[in-house]
Amino acid sequence: MPYAAGERIYVPYVPVEVPAVFSVQGLKQRCKGLGIEWGKTVNASYLLDLCHQTELKSSVDELPIRLGDIIEEMIIKACVIVSVSGLYEGQEMVARNLVRKLCEVMNDNDQTAIFISQKRSRHEELSSEAAGGYTVSHILDCNIVLAKIVASRTPASSYGVSPGEVVRTIRTDGCRMRGHDTRVHIPRIDDLGIVKVGKALSEK
Repeated sequence: MPYAAGERIYVPYVPVEVPAVFSVQGLKQRCKGLGIEWGKTVNASYLLDLCHQTELKSSVDELPIRLGDIIEEMIIKACVIVSVSGLYEGQEMVARNLVRKLCEVMNDNDQTAIFISQKRSRHEELSSEAAGGYTVSHILDCNIVLAKIVASRTPASSYGVSPGEVVRTIRTDGCRMRGHDTRVHIPRIDDLGIVKVGKALSEK
């Protein structure tokens, strides 16, 4: 999608479970932590709040069309949906159909898209199925899995923490046609919510 120099380029941010007023406050904090001017972020953002749009949120057909229309109407190169799992709430067949349609819209419009998901199953914490459910993870080009566990006595030493402490991990589950690091890493989250990925667990 070509664009002229000086044109405004928007990034649609689609909160599904957190109302816009709270999402905006969170974005402000992230900008502060990253040293980014909030005014510039506002001018480059398009907020599509789905929290109170029940019909649009639950429509497998209408939502991808609506996003496609926004992309066509504005100069858009990237989209963020938080969280895509809130659109299907454990309905496995709906999940597959919806995520596939959303991906088709993004691919057809040359978008870089980030779909943030939450654990909706009883699968092992670090598995891609736990993050997105069956099949969903196989539709996406790249899957990054984050987990949060309470370290028991035995593995605590491996993580370099005391028993009972919360440990967060991150790893790339798969990435089509790209080399990627498959090791488990330990991220740190500062007071402003900025995530910094540290060394691989194998290097500790």
